[in-house]
Amino acid sequence: MPIKSMTGFGQATSETEDYNISVEISSVNKKQLDIRTGMAKEYISLENKVIELVKTQVTRGTVALLINISPVNDHKNTNVQVDKKMAKDIFNKFEEVSKELNIKNDIGTACLISVPGIVTATSSDDISFDDLWEALKETIIKAFEKLIIMRTQEGQNLSTKLNDLLSQTQNIKSHLDALAPKAVEEYKTKFLERLDKIRENVQIDDERIQQEIALFADKIDIEEELTRLDSHFNQMKQYLDSNQPVGRPMDFLCQEILREINTIGSKANNLEITKQVLEGKALLESFREQIQNVE
Repeated sequence: MPIKSMTGFGQATSETEDYNISVEISSVNKKQLDIRTGMAKEYISLENKVIELVKTQVTRGTVALLINISPVNDHKNTNVQVDKKMAKDIFNKFEEVSKELNIKNDIGTACLISVPGIVTATSSDDISFDDLWEALKETIIKAFEKLIIMRTQEGQNLSTKLNDLLSQTQNIKSHLDALAPKAVEEYKTKFLERLDKIRENVQIDDERIQQEIALFADKIDIEEELTRLDSHFNQMKQYLDSNQPVGRPMDFLCQEILREINTIGSKANNLEITKQVLEGKALLESFREQIQNVE
């Protein structure tokens, strides 16, 4: 199974005896997992359960859920209560103020019932959040199934691009394998040619010359970096073939590959190696950009 992208969308609906439930989920890339829920405040007590469920489905990305829960019967068995004692107390207070200020007391019923706490509406039906959660959980999972299908399809496209870029980078490495020994021989040849031009006037110790050549050859030797690149490329191939979330280790490994390429570039005293290094760095930058959307 190929890698997964962090980009996806899924939606699902369900109906129960008491509720109509609609869930839409969208996700985009982000280094960490960022969960954003959107649901009515009367059901906010279910938010923590929603978040924990999301964590079982995905590991990275910004995941936004739009949850709509609609009761089938909004006003079934609603009871209206009036606090008559509070209403009387408030009316009496208005009476006292009107007499004291010698103004007309025109407070009416409409004014009284607008006072918070005098009129309350309650439902005799208890909301079963346990039953609601089971229905909501099932709906969220169905939406995630569709989202994951899309993330998998996007992952297939990503995998194709990444494998192509990795293959091109490996070709660069093959060129470097061939150029590495030639760079030393090229330096040795040019070094000896320069010495031949000054031998007539300057006495040169041949043993010292060989030492200088050996020291420089060791300085520009890139075999160790090339060997590590082979190991990194093999590991990257394993990540690309993995069905586990590998975005973070792939990003780290890409940085390690880039570090080896930079070291080769700093060691090289060869124009052709420098050209290959620049091409490799450009490919790795493109590779890393694509990795940012891998889960």
